[in-house]
Amino acid sequence: MNLKLTFFIYTLVMLLVCSCETLDINPKNNPNELAPNAIEPDLLLNSVQLGIANVFNELSNEGSELTRMTHMFGPLYNNAYTPENLDGEWSSFYAGLLADVEALIPAATEKELFTHVAIAKIAKAYAYTTLVDFFGDVPFSEAIKGNEGNTNPKRDASADIYKACEVLLDEALADFDKTSILPGNDLFFGGNTTDNVAKWKKLINTLKFRMYVQVSASGTDPFGGAVAKAQALANDASLISSEADDFAFTYGTNLANPDSRHPLYGGDYDNGASVYQSIGYMHRFTAAFAGANLDDPRLRYYFYRQETTNTTDVNEKRCVTQDKPSHFAASDVFCQLTGPGAGYWGRDHGDAAGIPPDGLLRTIYGVYPVGGKFDYSQDTRGRQGSGAGGYGIAPIMLSSFVDFLRAEAAITMGTGEDARALFEKGIRASIAKTISFGTRDVDYNKVLLNEIDDPNTKEDDGPDTSPKQKYEPSTTAINNYVNALLAGYDNPASLGYTNPLDVVVSEFYKAAYGNGIDIYNAFRRTGFPSRLQPTLIEGSGENGALMFYPAVYINTNSNAVQRVFGEKVFWQTLNGLK
Repeated sequence: MNLKLTFFIYTLVMLLVCSCETLDINPKNNPNELAPNAIEPDLLLNSVQLGIANVFNELSNEGSELTRMTHMFGPLYNNAYTPENLDGEWSSFYAGLLADVEALIPAATEKELFTHVAIAKIAKAYAYTTLVDFFGDVPFSEAIKGNEGNTNPKRDASADIYKACEVLLDEALADFDKTSILPGNDLFFGGNTTDNVAKWKKLINTLKFRMYVQVSASGTDPFGGAVAKAQALANDASLISSEADDFAFTYGTNLANPDSRHPLYGGDYDNGASVYQSIGYMHRFTAAFAGANLDDPRLRYYFYRQETTNTTDVNEKRCVTQDKPSHFAASDVFCQLTGPGAGYWGRDHGDAAGIPPDGLLRTIYGVYPVGGKFDYSQDTRGRQGSGAGGYGIAPIMLSSFVDFLRAEAAITMGTGEDARALFEKGIRASIAKTISFGTRDVDYNKVLLNEIDDPNTKEDDGPDTSPKQKYEPSTTAINNYVNALLAGYDNPASLGYTNPLDVVVSEFYKAAYGNGIDIYNAFRRTGFPSRLQPTLIEGSGENGALMFYPAVYINTNSNAVQRVFGEKVFWQTLNGLK
């Protein structure tokens, strides 16, 4: 897929949808609403697909912070995300993606473009289940009805929305089986072949399977047999099971007009880092944590160190002169990683201190999944266009995620599958996908081709193949890592875990880098992974609650009532972690 063309199409969609001079308006002469026959389904479908990636990225950021995958400023959970902070996410769902979906379904139905309709229904189901997972009861049945509907839509019960989304996904399966012209552009699976239909069907089944697992321990089953339905779907043929089926949005490298790069790339590479990585999360990838004295093979792909040594300057890192908080365990990392972890520069969970001039010192996103740089200890700064130039992905639903979900279901729901084998398959799939991104780093590959030794100085010091030999994980290193984790699955206490499910979710936690939505759900559903770094301030509140309703909703809907902090999503039975 030509990504420049994709974003040109998106711009054209916006122009067409917004124009009232060249397109027919609806029969009731509402100048703000288009008649279905005035909408170009292919262009609007492109907007829907882009909208899926957009809403995923926005709520994924919050989920990543809440699970300590990236740094949360805090210091308290009930003020880390204010209603005003969440206005953009809410608008992206309701005024963006869902508005496009509600326009596309009737327009495409009228033209018998049933594949378009099916994808729109998938987008709708994904959007509403995600809204429920983060906000609980939300407007659904009365939402997005235009001037003819209720401008103050009521909230529907979360379990009812989940059930309605199952119906939407079943309808989408049926729509795919109807005779239809395929879309001009499939922005997720590429091209417009019939093979893509099979991949979209696997996505549908996977989204259903995920919902069944989600509610299985809650005592609330809106599906009338979630366990039996999950058991029926638990196999490779029904679900996403290989990298070829991965549901991920791919970004490009174009800098402007439009900026097609991964949205997190520019923040770290254009003018110095804009976010902090999580000290606790990075620590999990080092030999000091992972067990068997082995670094995680994904470490140098996930995180790029702009500075490979630790600082002793309090003006750069305030905590270097402070003692570890008394509520931290002896094994909990604090402030900086030491030994092999030196230079992984981030922040402790909930650290809300002022920001020093450290944008060119912090560890930044690596080549996976954001399209940054591979770390071979070059000790240079990230810069605009360096590494893979933003050629990354939004990892919405990968086969490795599904492997871990199936392993969980085998343990907790008795699906009959081999949880240990699925656990191993998920680890290997995640590692394989991650290290494949190394070829995207243009600077690094120049080094490997012996063109240059230092991509920043452009000096040629002669042949140098040592970075590849030294830092890219060998097959032996990968096998050693996987075998150590399999031994940990068999004996969780040997790796400091409580039971096999803890081991499974911990590895899902590491594989899910870039996807804060599904790991936040797993965290609230299972109570794992354990051994998470505590929040910097003791008594910070309980992590795992639903978000506050956004101000844009509370202030404009007469039926809206703000929630009390601490409410939980309907399927959650566990308390959150501190």
